[in-house]
Amino acid sequence: MNGVLRRHRAALLLAAVVLPLAVCLVVSRFPTALTRTDAALVLVLLVLAAASTGLRGPGLVAALAAAVGYDFFLTRPFLDLAIVDRSDVETTVLLLVIGVVVTELALWGRRQQDRGSRQYGYLVGVLDTAAALADDTPAPVMAERVAARIAEVLGADRCRYSAEVPADRPVLGSDGVVRSSGQALDVSRDGLPTDDEIVLPAGAEGCFLITAATHVRKPGLDERRVAVALAEQAGAALVHDRIGRRGSAGSVASDGMVGSGRGSAVLDARGSSVR
Repeated sequence: MNGVLRRHRAALLLAAVVLPLAVCLVVSRFPTALTRTDAALVLVLLVLAAASTGLRGPGLVAALAAAVGYDFFLTRPFLDLAIVDRSDVETTVLLLVIGVVVTELALWGRRQQDRGSRQYGYLVGVLDTAAALADDTPAPVMAERVAARIAEVLGADRCRYSAEVPADRPVLGSDGVVRSSGQALDVSRDGLPTDDEIVLPAGAEGCFLITAATHVRKPGLDERRVAVALAEQAGAALVHDRIGRRGSAGSVASDGMVGSGRGSAVLDARGSSVR
């Protein structure tokens, strides 16, 4: 939703300028319909509406337009930016201050909401991986799911699992820090490397290769740590799967039994089953 609003930023800025001025103009033409106090409240509502977009620009522009419109149209001398009455000065200043404060509070609330949504998404990702382990989801399917979740968490273009760990590439370590040639990168400032795949180790079982080439993505430390946790979970599942397959093969090789219990079959020297 916020992305849609950003694409219409110019229209929002225009509305933030025009609407407060239009309200002040209408009230100045019809002074008996709405008092100046009521007009000030309407202006505060317009500023709040502009701030609720989650964009600082429209909120601040609306606050400034409200203060200027109130001064120009509704205070003496009319149609002049000069103010002679002290109470009018106080109202105009309060309109500007309240507009700025409301804008910042709305932005803070939007950031908190976005952070809560991201944290919920991270938790869902970890729980989904744990559920896949509990349901004995096939290792390749589970690795593919985890790769998709890692790409989502980091905002990367794509992520894939690799049984081989390539050398001489940036590495996302267990501490959430990305290092290249042993040097820590400031991902929060510069973003993920875009010129090479990033290695995210999956324990003793290969790694995930992350590609973030088409745009600069700056995941926070929490996001990177969630990606590490997902990779570690996947690595543990892959180890469990490998041990299980080796155990099954070893059981058949050692006692010639296929299956278990009453219906077990025994392999003779030619590989045929006998009861």
